[in-house]
Amino acid sequence: MGSQTYSLNDDIIEFLNIHNKERALFNIPLLEWSPELAKDAEKWAKIIHDKNVLQHATNLDQGENLFWGSSHSFTLADAANSWLSEKKIFKK
Repeated sequence: MGSQTYSLNDDIIEFLNIHNKERALFNIPLLEWSPELAKDAEKWAKIIHDKNVLQHATNLDQGENLFWGSSHSFTLADAANSWLSEKKIFKK
């Protein structure tokens, strides 16, 4: 896994739009892209990649969604839609 330079490319914009469309339905504040958070997420992704495990980080002061798949087989939109498909099991 190489280091990424993040800019608001079309994939990231689509990713945010998917999240924010759903959040708007529940009057939840919209997400904005955070390069710092992306950097933290990449560090954690490398750790779990190297360990070959899918686990949440501990001691977080932010939310976290995990998605595991080949980078050439799935898009950011696939990850976001996967998380949204779990809303039927969310606590109300």
